[in-house]
Amino acid sequence: MKNPFQSNKRKFYALETRIIFMEAALETYFNSPVYTDSEGIGFNGQKIRKMIFNELCEIFPFEAIIETGTYTGNTSGYMGKKTSLPLYTCESNRVLFALARNRLSDIKNIDCCVMDSRDFLSSLAKKEVSHKRVFIYLDAHCHDDLPLKQEIEIICRTWKEFVIMIDDFQVPGDAGYGYDHYVGKQTLSINNFLPVFLQNGLVPFFPAQASSEETGAKRGSVILTRKDKLAEQAGRCALLKKYQP
Repeated sequence: MKNPFQSNKRKFYALETRIIFMEAALETYFNSPVYTDSEGIGFNGQKIRKMIFNELCEIFPFEAIIETGTYTGNTSGYMGKKTSLPLYTCESNRVLFALARNRLSDIKNIDCCVMDSRDFLSSLAKKEVSHKRVFIYLDAHCHDDLPLKQEIEIICRTWKEFVIMIDDFQVPGDAGYGYDHYVGKQTLSINNFLPVFLQNGLVPFFPAQASSEETGAKRGSVILTRKDKLAEQAGRCALLKKYQP
């Protein structure tokens, strides 16, 4: 029997999410209609997160970038301009997609599409990019949907060489990093997702720097790669620490 309270709670969160998305779209449309580089733009305006991304790009010779959850396009623009690599990004909200596509139209190496993140990854699995070494940024989660498990499974079935970064993930031992908690006690945390990581042969890493040293929104993240030479290479990133249960 369905719980009406739980159902109404999900509807409330879905409505809240749409309102948040609309407010973000309007604010960005009026204040920043065209993507422009700035310290406060991309990866939630977090300087250490940017440093982690840049160091990973030096350690791994990535051939392409994949992003789920374009939102307003700030992180897409940062990664696209910083690396000049082919960047594939998807957004399921049509208003945000249209806004991001227009804002990023001058950055020719970025390919935006409006699609569910799972369908998007499955479509890329049939294309040439499925054979490339990729950096994958997962940020398509919201209150009424949490596709991470399916996203990870599709990635691990498709790509041989990759590094995943998941936004809004709890950093163990540092409450200063923000993270997401959804309906039904679905927290983006190592407690909930370690079984998924292990089942897919993934090794988790977390930011080594304290949240007090971070800037911007100070959102947490987890970095994942395969349990082989890729994990050894990721371990060379001084800004990361390997998770120890």
